[in-house]
Amino acid sequence: MISIVIPTFNDSEFFLEVLSALEKQTYSDIEIIVVDSSTEHDSSKVINESLQGSFLETTYKKIDRAYAGKSMNEGLKMVKGNLVGFLDTKTIPEIDWLEKYLRHINEGYSVVFGVTKYKEITNFQKILKAASYGEIGHQTVPGTVIKREAVNSIGTFIENIRAAYDQEWRERVMDKLKFYVPDQPSITLSLIHI
Repeated sequence: MISIVIPTFNDSEFFLEVLSALEKQTYSDIEIIVVDSSTEHDSSKVINESLQGSFLETTYKKIDRAYAGKSMNEGLKMVKGNLVGFLDTKTIPEIDWLEKYLRHINEGYSVVFGVTKYKEITNFQKILKAASYGEIGHQTVPGTVIKREAVNSIGTFIENIRAAYDQEWRERVMDKLKFYVPDQPSITLSLIHI
């Protein structure tokens, strides 16, 4: 089983897209763990109700407002699977994301990093993408799949910082574990969500 940890903060409309993509995965032995630090009651209600309506195994935990690192760590405490995947509420996985990543895990890697591509809608977003992300995929924590024992060996995310918690964690992983970075993106983040 792969446990997918998803932190969320006032993102119910985007979360529904993520849930739909997870329900369509070609690998289906998954559980979804959502850690919700939303301040908007309606957002929390929509997310919780959508999880209850899913055919996938789901766990929902409401916590006080928190940075993503703390939410990720809360999710890690509830993991049942031998593998852990990470998404956030604005990252949409390809339908064969887990199937492809499992192949690399089975080749002996402890972790396969997510590779995210950025999608633009407006003219301003096209300019922003051209000036920053470009057309290539970027290594990210969202989309990453890691062995549970590997998480235990490298530790959890820094909880009390807003930015770079994921970069610091990736650097620890790359320093201590056998990892793989796919050539092609497996995750899409629409710039309209930023």
